[in-house]
Amino acid sequence: MNIREAQLADCGKLRSLILKAAEPHRYEDFTEEGWINFCKPNELNSIRNRLQNKEYLTLCYIENEEILGVITFYKFEKLDQLFIHPSARRRGIATSLWMAARNICEAEGRKPNYWLKSSPMAVPLYENFGFHLTGDQEIRFGITCYPMEFSYEG
Repeated sequence: MNIREAQLADCGKLRSLILKAAEPHRYEDFTEEGWINFCKPNELNSIRNRLQNKEYLTLCYIENEEILGVITFYKFEKLDQLFIHPSARRRGIATSLWMAARNICEAEGRKPNYWLKSSPMAVPLYENFGFHLTGDQEIRFGITCYPMEFSYEG
């Protein structure tokens, strides 16, 4: 297992991973407009811009020189992206990325006031991390999501 900050050289692999991870749920979570809106921030230039922007933290999970997972936080408080390659799910990769990113956010002196917009399939995962639903299902720009916040216990 190797978790490290994403690098500019990773842009193509990150884009491929994100699209592969979202594709199986494309017709459940997105309208056609929603899929287009989902793909825009995951174009190479958008990924490159995020990696160069200090307001974003992006970590990769690498195994055998392949990126199997990615997590991105915005301003150390919004869990913006968490994608795991479909063939690598249920192996603890998401949890490892979450813990590594959370440790970095908290080392930056941030209080654990995390929030996100979850896809329907990821709600149970985020609940296992300590998030709870803060509202009903939303469809924003053709993308189905649930608002969630982190409950700190400790």
